Amino acid sequence: MKAIKIVMPISSDPDAPTQSLLGLGALAAELAAQGVSVRELFARTGLDATQLEDPHARISHRQRLAIYRNAIRLAKRSDIGLLAGARQRISDYGIYGYAMVSSRTFGEALMFSLDHITMAGPAVRQISFRIEHGATAILRSHGLDPLGELLPFAAEFWRSSMTALFSRVLEAPFPSTRMIFPFAAPAHWRNYERMFNCPIEFDADRMEWHFDAKALDLPCPNANPITAKVCQQVCDVVMKERPGESELVRRIRAACLNSPNKFPAAAEIASQLGLSLRTFHRRLAEDGQSYQAIATGCAGRWPPSCSRTRTWPSTRSPSASASPTRPAFARRSRSGPTARRRIFVIPSSARTRERDDNLIAAPTGRQGAATSSIASCATTSRHSATANVSRCPKRTSSGSTGESRSSVQTSRQSTSTTVSHACFRHDGIGRLDPADT
Repeated sequence: MKAIKIVMPISSDPDAPTQSLLGLGALAAELAAQGVSVRELFARTGLDATQLEDPHARISHRQRLAIYRNAIRLAKRSDIGLLAGARQRISDYGIYGYAMVSSRTFGEALMFSLDHITMAGPAVRQISFRIEHGATAILRSHGLDPLGELLPFAAEFWRSSMTALFSRVLEAPFPSTRMIFPFAAPAHWRNYERMFNCPIEFDADRMEWHFDAKALDLPCPNANPITAKVCQQVCDVVMKERPGESELVRRIRAACLNSPNKFPAAAEIASQLGLSLRTFHRRLAEDGQSYQAIATGCAGRWPPSCSRTRTWPSTRSPSASASPTRPAFARRSRSGPTARRRIFVIPSSARTRERDDNLIAAPTGRQGAATSSIASCATTSRHSATANVSRCPKRTSSGSTGESRSSVQTSRQSTSTTVSHACFRHDGIGRLDPADT
């Protein structure tokens, strides 16, 4: 029967850092239970143990295989792959796992997992899915030769991890019906039957996983369409590779969307990638890209329910691009901020309302008119202040002297307020500036 879906999760370049570390935490936890540290697991792989908790970290296919070799060498038990995979939880796969568990049916969860299989870190070059006779669903792995002696461990870890993940999505044992492996039965072969709860076949000419096709229609107990849509859209933005897109651009996009509250500044992204800010912008320019363009693209594809809580990239560094406030204003208003400039008058008190009305009626396009209006207000206010002083009682005691000074200070404050608030220019993008005088 013709395959329904075929995916190729591994990059053609084995040294390209295209895979996340999702799922490797369970392997580290199982080895820790056997007395092996994470530092030993990552030894001579070019990775640091702290990267296991870094959502931005990416590894190459070659580095993943080096981790597998260390696990086999350090493990106290031969069935380390099965035991580590059985530890997997939904949270171990991050946004990938939450997207699956919130899907409407298991069939939708499976299709999503295949579309974004790179996030799960498979070791095989190709995976196909088909349904035979309408009753048996089959997942088949292709391109196994490059794995060599690592094939048994990779198969054990991958199959047990996916079985645990699928079972947690359904909150029930996954209904596997048959497992086929292209290698000889290992010493712990009986653990295969206990782990997968189905017949196991070794020394075959292919590697397949059979399960009941009825499972595709089973509803997911934790289905939530809103959560599923948000998680799936985030995964789409993070993992989708565009024609001609460099690995640097993809890693920048992943970092932007993994930021909890806002898009990081260009300097922060450069630091995460181990680049200087100058080299960061130079490499983007060589690809015909800019950090602002990448961040804007991420914002455009972010779900509406989340976009309100995010801010634009910071422009604190001299090399960062300007924020897109002005272009966004022009798109919404069909004209630029300059065309929207106006002179506004803010009434300072009830006594000056009549003078303010005269200011509003004055020409709004000439600086001289605004200046003369302000001068008129200042002159009138000074006369008012003088009148207030003349009306103050004459000094008859030390107390009356303080009262007279208080009246003068109040009048001066009123004059200052009237002049400073008489006329403002609105620049069209939410900021008020005093008009030039």
